[in-house]
Amino acid sequence: MGLGLGEDRKIGVRTHLTYRDILVRRMRDRLGGDYEDAVLLRVLVRGELNGAPTTIVYEMVERYDESAHQTAMMRCTAVPTVVSALLLAREQSVSGGGADVPENVLPRDRFLDEVADRGLDIRREVHEGYREVTAKRRLEGEHA
Repeated sequence: MGLGLGEDRKIGVRTHLTYRDILVRRMRDRLGGDYEDAVLLRVLVRGELNGAPTTIVYEMVERYDESAHQTAMMRCTAVPTVVSALLLAREQSVSGGGADVPENVLPRDRFLDEVADRGLDIRREVHEGYREVTAKRRLEGEHA
């Protein structure tokens, strides 16, 4: 969008098309209808745990579910939304009032458990020291 592809101004002299028209057409061609997708999540949290430098890594790989005809994006947006609503409705949120970001309102461990119960497998690993986002993961059975 920063490149101006969402603008309504016309592209050139001999066309009625706008940059936005081209963008919308290309997105419909590439993204329209059912498609097999994947959602990849990797979050690194760096800080100190018991006074020692630590990195906590959360990872998830969610793929298109052919049997249910559901995209990964559908589940990765719907499941956390439903879990958030249920926790709030059950009054299982952090006490207080007003508006705040979800991580300050919802109990993290309970939220992750509920999301996992509904099929989103978010894995958590704790590592001594600081790790980089691109740090390679050791595969099961692989030796150091």
